[in-house]
Amino acid sequence: MVKVGRNDPCPCGSGKKYKKCCLDKDREREQVERELERASELAPLAAVPADTSPVPWTPPPLPAPSPEIMAWNERWERFEAADRAAKIAMLEDILAAGEMDAEMAYEGLSLLWEASPDPADRAECRALLARLQQEAPDIYRHDAPYYAAWLVDDALAQGHSEALPELLEPFAENPDRDIDGFFRIIHQFMYHGHNEPLRQAMARAWPQVQGSGEIMSWGQDEFLDFLTSLTIFAYLDQASSPSADDPALSRMLAPYGDLREEYVRDVVEALSRTEPRAWSVSDFDSSASKKRREENLLLLLWEFAGEWHRRDGAPLCKADLGRRTLLDYLAQRQEWGRARRGLAGLTYLLPDRASLDPFLAGKFGIFGAQPYEAGCLFELLPAYVGFLAHRGLAAPEEAAARLAEIAGLWQDVQKVLWNWQHDPTLRDNVAAAWAEVPVAVAPRQRAARQAPRRAGPQVYRFRASLRRRPGTWREFEIRSDQTLGALDGLMRSAFGHDWSDHLSEFYRPGIGSRDEGFGSHQPFGGGEGDRVRIDQVGVDVGDKLKYVYDFGDWIEHVVEVVDITDPAPGVEYPREVARSKGPQRYCANCKKLGRKTKAVYFCRDCTSEQGRDVYLCANCASDLHEEHDVDEIVD
Repeated sequence: MVKVGRNDPCPCGSGKKYKKCCLDKDREREQVERELERASELAPLAAVPADTSPVPWTPPPLPAPSPEIMAWNERWERFEAADRAAKIAMLEDILAAGEMDAEMAYEGLSLLWEASPDPADRAECRALLARLQQEAPDIYRHDAPYYAAWLVDDALAQGHSEALPELLEPFAENPDRDIDGFFRIIHQFMYHGHNEPLRQAMARAWPQVQGSGEIMSWGQDEFLDFLTSLTIFAYLDQASSPSADDPALSRMLAPYGDLREEYVRDVVEALSRTEPRAWSVSDFDSSASKKRREENLLLLLWEFAGEWHRRDGAPLCKADLGRRTLLDYLAQRQEWGRARRGLAGLTYLLPDRASLDPFLAGKFGIFGAQPYEAGCLFELLPAYVGFLAHRGLAAPEEAAARLAEIAGLWQDVQKVLWNWQHDPTLRDNVAAAWAEVPVAVAPRQRAARQAPRRAGPQVYRFRASLRRRPGTWREFEIRSDQTLGALDGLMRSAFGHDWSDHLSEFYRPGIGSRDEGFGSHQPFGGGEGDRVRIDQVGVDVGDKLKYVYDFGDWIEHVVEVVDITDPAPGVEYPREVARSKGPQRYCANCKKLGRKTKAVYFCRDCTSEQGRDVYLCANCASDLHEEHDVDEIVD
């Protein structure tokens, strides 16, 4: 058969172009022929008995895992069920038998490490790590940055400062491998005041960081900024009469390029001066230019860092970490205030609870917590607000009221930092800084929720909807003695989420801005969240959970408890019992041909190109959009 092009003469002999003559008719005829062909393959509908009773929906069975995965899961389940001594013995036996893999090593050691901060228990973990590094170096290298970070945490918590230079070597030797981990170490060392070992490690790493193809240019700039600050602090610690013109300081800074002399002078003077600068309201209000206000704010915060160092004994590098985070917060607060037209004059210099709460919560995002920045900021706030009042930049009454208001966040911050149990110094320092601050606004406390006390298992009815499309919902019933893993399976099947990829997790709204996760769910089952029973979640009728599928695309759902009842006799749970009925959609290609065909697919490429939703029937999706990004419609 000879294929006729759209602009070729029509085969009917009319003399017109094919697209202006018979193209649409031929497409319609081909469509009808395909539909007849498909219909002939189906059993006659008349042979199907009519049944109007609802049929309970059950999810498809999970794909059977491979024998290797089954064996690994079985061994992991035995490992989880064992006590600490048996866990250690199992890891030693697996290592001795040469059967250790990177996943078992990391997951097993992580479980042991996080189970207890006790020095004796940590010593056992360190011994296991040393043996892994010696007997299976390739497996150790697979997760070496994580192991190094654990050892750093432990050395700082136990006060083993003599071990820190050696522990920094992996980061100094190969900063490209885990620059994000290196930055976490930088913040950690700055908070604990270990300026010199950190400065030396960063100085060794700088030639590799500079111009690295693996590190973004802004990351290189930030690394250099930290390194030059640490170098200035090292100079101030050893100079009897510090001066920005001191040749010794110039020699120390020489390897890092030409720095602005004005910047170095401002930092040295702000940190070493004993007499405060005379500030006035006009230095920060609208009477000064925007550039001058920004320069004044930088100088003001450097002066605060110096005062926090002299009066409260904060190491200079810790004071700088707090200064940086405070500057970031004030900049965001200004933007937040402009959007709401609620900040005027000097108000932006004083923190407030409404903007501080989400800023702190943002330091504990899912892609990397920043506990040292968050803890350091909250720790310095009493000293900072007092500094503003002392400098005449805040009325004493207003400063006291702001502190009392912010103190209401202490319950939130304490709860988050309490989870950071590998470094209790962080929460202890914050508690000490706020011990004398009165609380004028009662902390927001969330009453502990308990599942209803009823005899025997109960059935929870959940309604789950897409957060951005609340009209798209499903309802499930699940027994109280079943698990979140079973509910996760229902969610994946009912909303058309891929079983073979992506993690997911249920969350309960936590105190303040931080949600409480129950643990992730893996694609084919497994994960810490799978074992949580429904009656352990602690929800009642009207309570809501959050469910997130795919932490990259962050597909968020709202899951509400709509009823709690007794189990029905003979019913198998869990099950889907109801779902929303979306609007009828029709194929865009068929519509052009004058036909009304129900759409079952959604073309992302055409929607993006045309700026409107493009829906397709099954035939058009396979025939005309085969190379496009096409998804099944979920209503």
